[in-house]
Amino acid sequence: MDTGRTLEQQRAAYALDAVDKVRQQAPKSAGDYATLSASFPTLVLASGLGQALAFLMTKRSKEPAHDLLLRHLDGWMCRENKHSPYFGTKEDDLLRAVVAGTQDQYAVAQSEVLALLGWIKRCARAYLEAGAQGAA
Repeated sequence: MDTGRTLEQQRAAYALDAVDKVRQQAPKSAGDYATLSASFPTLVLASGLGQALAFLMTKRSKEPAHDLLLRHLDGWMCRENKHSPYFGTKEDDLLRAVVAGTQDQYAVAQSEVLALLGWIKRCARAYLEAGAQGAA
């Protein structure tokens, strides 16, 4: 990610790119992705990051939107975000990184995931829901 931009700008750019990929590569899942991205932060707050990620993993093989969101969260937290407690670790799977990490890492990760989800939700609402309505 560009070091000349703030972390908030980096989150926004990553979220916009993720939503663009959904729109271009999985248009049939766009509405489900928008709905999931709007509701998933509540699940994280209610159940915790680990259980919320496990939920996505159980649904990922039958529901493409769940797989897409999980991949986007994995990418941000394990590969793209240098501020993530799991950046540069051997784990490329966010749930495994959460389980292997410390309590402090978990707290930072949950806050970071919620911040990213705020951007994903806004971008999905702007680009996926509008596109679905325009196609109807």
